[in-house]
Amino acid sequence: MIIRLSAALLGLVSTFAASSPLWAKGDMVRIVIDGGKLVSPVQITDWKTLTDFVFWDGPGNSGVTLGHATSGSIIDWKVGIVAEHPIGLQHYEISFYMMQEVPTPRLVYVVFHEYDASSNRGFVYLPGKGEPGGLEEIDSGSIYRGTGVAGHWFRATQSWADLVGPLVAKAERAKLLIPR
Repeated sequence: MIIRLSAALLGLVSTFAASSPLWAKGDMVRIVIDGGKLVSPVQITDWKTLTDFVFWDGPGNSGVTLGHATSGSIIDWKVGIVAEHPIGLQHYEISFYMMQEVPTPRLVYVVFHEYDASSNRGFVYLPGKGEPGGLEEIDSGSIYRGTGVAGHWFRATQSWADLVGPLVAKAERAKLLIPR
């Protein structure tokens, strides 16, 4: 009886853990945007924004594949892989930090973002295997997206582009106003 109950409990916990990446490991505490023409990184720490824009959705979550993913909060998964996007856009690294068992936030996910102000569209790149910095290993340690997802550009959701584009533009304008 105890063995059956333990096996059932283990099965239930395993099912829940597999469908909820890092479910008990902490809260998102910071998103950092760096690169492009920024003098210093832009940090997003507003709780509402951190809960509105998460990387958990999409392929790899609860067995969802790229072909069956719906629009996420950052990536518009329905559009699928973007074969080409405008050339010469500013390139930004977006890092997601969670508070976990350690006293300082831990880097748990990284994407690259490019924003086309002329069309008000954003593009998000998921680092692929073997790229510098081991970013794909960081990402897949948080959520494994499945084959054929990492190493590709995707269209950002309009809400993500509307958040990141103006934040970066404002930070870059502020740099121009600093007395020399």
